Amino acid sequence: MSDILETDIKFIEDKRKDLNLPKPQDFEEGRIKPEDIEKLLELVKLPFKEGSTSNSYTGYSSKGIKYLLQLNRLQQIFGNTHIKIEHKVIDKKLVESKDPNKNDMYYYKTYVEIQIGNYTLYTDSDNIPKTNFVSYYTVEGIGWGKAVDEGTAEKNSKTNGIKDVCKYMGMLRDIYLQDNDDSDSNYNEGLQGEIQLLSQPNIYPSGTIYLKSTAKDINKNKNIEIIIYRNNNYNEKEHKSMIQMLEKNRTHLIKGKNLKVNYLENKYQNREQYIIQKIN
Repeated sequence: MSDILETDIKFIEDKRKDLNLPKPQDFEEGRIKPEDIEKLLELVKLPFKEGSTSNSYTGYSSKGIKYLLQLNRLQQIFGNTHIKIEHKVIDKKLVESKDPNKNDMYYYKTYVEIQIGNYTLYTDSDNIPKTNFVSYYTVEGIGWGKAVDEGTAEKNSKTNGIKDVCKYMGMLRDIYLQDNDDSDSNYNEGLQGEIQLLSQPNIYPSGTIYLKSTAKDINKNKNIEIIIYRNNNYNEKEHKSMIQMLEKNRTHLIKGKNLKVNYLENKYQNREQYIIQKIN
């Protein structure tokens, strides 16, 4: 682990130098700016070196890079004092085992938010020094975890939630794109239909995925997950126009809104997905 960590640290610093990007200690007056964040996100997206990929287990099996490597990369790129991580348990349950030889299991679902910005020191009305975090960049994610005790289940779900956030920041984009091309992912192309948004969409300011939400296929009367990727190499110009339209007109992206769409129907890890290609 230490060799892999040292390799990634050197790799990031070499790329930082090549791209002429600032180190945390070089931020002007010790404060990160929005334009710094936008540029530094390019370092987040860089692939990890060969040998870093593993099959890890933190309550649920996951292919990818160990959690500590991902977290260390974020801290290295932006600096510990410019990152704030918050989490909130949104669902938990105890499932009693029907097998007397097996333990009961706790299942946790946790919301995680990573913010990048600056801590500001101020004095309140009682003349007591306090700090406030001013965020310029926020990304959200969800993590699931299970364990025989509540503490470990919550920890596992938080860990997986942080990894989920890292994914939406663009980390491991090479692995996730490969996963969408493997035998567990089956596309049915060239479909048209009408969907209704069942939840307020999550829009990610950076990373492979631009938008993610739940929706209902009105004609087929089934619930699905919808995804809009940030880029589409097969129809680049039209896809870019759609993203620009959504950026300017967020009224298309509210819970309960009906949308006529062109999409690819995909089944990935037992989840039905519509990969949206066009909004009519």
